[in-house]
Amino acid sequence: MGVLLFCGLLGGGYYYYTLTQRTTIWYYNDALKLYAADEYEKAEKRLQTVLIALPEYGNAYYTLGLIAQAKGDIEDAMAYFDQAL
Repeated sequence: MGVLLFCGLLGGGYYYYTLTQRTTIWYYNDALKLYAADEYEKAEKRLQTVLIALPEYGNAYYTLGLIAQAKGDIEDAMAYFDQAL
């Protein structure tokens, strides 16, 4: 079972992209790599995608908190850290 993430028109027909658990884990791991490479904007997008599929995934909120902290946004960092608990 997956989560419907996006639907659109492609070549005259609709297509749907479903996040499976395996795909979600890939997105999270990719976000960690992007974070480690200081590519914060890309990492945030990946983590937001993870949270669409797994809205209670604390590790994603924690990593968003680390990103916000690295960007100097302490208020957002604290909010993300609180959500991670």
